[in-house]
Amino acid sequence: MKSKFLTRWFWFGLWTDIKCFFRPRQKWLTKKIPNHWCDKVELIRIVLFECLVDFVDGEKCFEVLCWGENEEDFKYYGEDWQRIVKEKQEEKAKILKCYDYITKQRPQLSIALDKAYPEFDIDDLFRLKLKQSYQEAYGEVIRIEELIEKLDNETL
Repeated sequence: MKSKFLTRWFWFGLWTDIKCFFRPRQKWLTKKIPNHWCDKVELIRIVLFECLVDFVDGEKCFEVLCWGENEEDFKYYGEDWQRIVKEKQEEKAKILKCYDYITKQRPQLSIALDKAYPEFDIDDLFRLKLKQSYQEAYGEVIRIEELIEKLDNETL
């Protein structure tokens, strides 16, 4: 009986583990994952959004894959080729909509959220004075946060 240390697959796996430790794969994703504690729900959003952005930008999915622009490519599928072309075009539209939200709309909403916070004076904290009620002071912040959450859930 052979020892597992004598098999080439053991050594190949070991070499791959060592190589990937010093030169990690998927750098586009590891750059976006925070180095501090992050809730799993937020981490899932980050990973899925970055996967879609890399699929469009990094892998050039609209240049490489066939999305139904050339119907000749689908005619060999048989009688159902028109349905397949329609589905491919719908998928492309969904991906473009999500990509647009992730790369353009969401960053603008994040900037608007940062600007929506009211001015804070440290003296008010010690005097226990509030110039406005909580709803008046943070109403816009709450509205933008709810909008971001709603759009994120639609995109996911």
